[in-house]
Amino acid sequence: LNRKHINSILEHYVFAGHPYDFNDPFDCNKELITFDNTSFKDILELNNGIFKPDSLAELFNSTKSEDKFKLYDHLNWLLYNVIYMKVGIFCATTNCESMEMWSYYSKHQGYAVKFDLSYFPKNYWGPFPINYTDNFEKIEYNKFNRASFIYQSNIKAQCWDHENEWRLIFYGPNVMKVPHRDLPKAHNRKFYFNPKAIKELVLGYSFFEINEYLNDQSTHERQVVKLRKKRKEKRNILKYILTNNIKTSMINLKRESSSTLGS
Repeated sequence: LNRKHINSILEHYVFAGHPYDFNDPFDCNKELITFDNTSFKDILELNNGIFKPDSLAELFNSTKSEDKFKLYDHLNWLLYNVIYMKVGIFCATTNCESMEMWSYYSKHQGYAVKFDLSYFPKNYWGPFPINYTDNFEKIEYNKFNRASFIYQSNIKAQCWDHENEWRLIFYGPNVMKVPHRDLPKAHNRKFYFNPKAIKELVLGYSFFEINEYLNDQSTHERQVVKLRKKRKEKRNILKYILTNNIKTSMINLKRESSSTLGS
């Protein structure tokens, strides 16, 4: 748990990330989009005034392989830094009881949120299911132009299929922050929702630490905890649950299994 995670609930927003934020470097892979048949007109439209047109024209008209490589490198960079300045990706799953996901995303110490999307802001596309594959087919930019990112952002390696991931692509009129770039007055990638969107909070198996359980006051049916004084963030989320009467459950091992999670 950290302050950003807690604030997203208390302040009612989701964070629509940039591909640079993802833990899988092959997610939203730049190489999925090729520019072999892209016209110079389309290149200028994608460029959006970032690189000098004369420099791009020189690379575009060159027959040298190193210039072609440099142009492709520019275009791949533009795809990430122009298109994803206006859109952001929010990742979700249909399986909040996945042992793998709890393990490597929160070490079982965080929480999952079940949303009712009808209370979300309307400036998003989706939800789209992720297409898992070991055959990454490339597409030509000139077929879809800027809309190519929709394909790019919904393809992942087959090894991730246990996540059952779905994505919302948020968009807005304002430029958003891009990692490794200084963009003055850029939007912070937070998209605010109606509090009614929160249907349920699911606490992780280790949300409460071992020394927070009062074993002498607990029974098989009822666990009693006393939070450590320094856990302000945890207190805030629990106070929010109680104040707003949020449906809450907690991850545990299913009684009939020693390896399957339930809530």
